[in-house]
Amino acid sequence: APPSPPSPPPAAPVARLPARPPVVMAARPGEMAETPPREAPALGSAAAAAASFARRMARTGRVSATARGKLASGGAPAYEAERLGGDGSVRGYESGELGAGLATLSGSVSLVLPLPARVPGGPPPPVSFVLFADAGARDEALAGRKPSSSQPLASGASVGYGLRFGPIRFDVAHNARGERMTHVGLVGDEFG
Repeated sequence: APPSPPSPPPAAPVARLPARPPVVMAARPGEMAETPPREAPALGSAAAAAASFARRMARTGRVSATARGKLASGGAPAYEAERLGGDGSVRGYESGELGAGLATLSGSVSLVLPLPARVPGGPPPPVSFVLFADAGARDEALAGRKPSSSQPLASGASVGYGLRFGPIRFDVAHNARGERMTHVGLVGDEFG
């Protein structure tokens, strides 16, 4: 009869670390409680914490999209022309920098993330972080014509970020020319 294969060596015992007892901190009035030593978090736990934070922000954040257009007849008075650029239309440009036209189209998309994250069912916190993108065009750009020399820009776009402190807003926008502009005002005054 052929010899039987050798049996595997016995498994090594698994070393188990004792569970750490919970640290209870108590202090009498006027005494300082000792803080337990903290271990440095592992890279994996930092990534897990960041992912958890991102999921919580996604659940509590809000996305808004706004579009606005205007079309007036060619015989309309000049004061009917819509001015593009600035807080009310395309942040990242001076007020009216994109010119004025009787036909305009502008839009904005914003992602508002409350800080700290909103508790489901609770009131919104007074501080929010905002990411946004704005774009706008007036009659020459919409018709595919070259802008006039008196109003060289007929369209523009920007991206930016900002903070909301209750009714106060602070936005930093970067326009299509690579310029940066800061806008400060009241929530609701901006386009998006």
